[in-house]
Amino acid sequence: MQRTGNGARAERPSGPSRAQRLESLARANRVRSERARIKAALRRGELRAAALLTDPPECIEGASLSELLLAVPGVGQVRLRRVLNGCGLSPTKQFGRLTARQRRALAEALGALG
Repeated sequence: MQRTGNGARAERPSGPSRAQRLESLARANRVRSERARIKAALRRGELRAAALLTDPPECIEGASLSELLLAVPGVGQVRLRRVLNGCGLSPTKQFGRLTARQRRALAEALGALG
């Protein structure tokens, strides 16, 4: 307990329980693992970036565009910057925050790369 200015005791707000923290940690680990699998599939050419844009899995909703698009073969920092600037997007923009128009424009730009 903690004293307030008027002499009364106030309860400290409790944080998340141990079970909640462990559940959050497990979810974060699952998301990181799934993102790593997706990036590996992009690198190997088993998955196309356009497919991610049309139907993104939940695990990449919070990922930045640069984080995932740099895994696409042939896309480096310069090409990424050119494509995103051409679409009017920031490299730190999250996949889950893209509008339908932005998704289409980005898919078209990436499709033009080959």
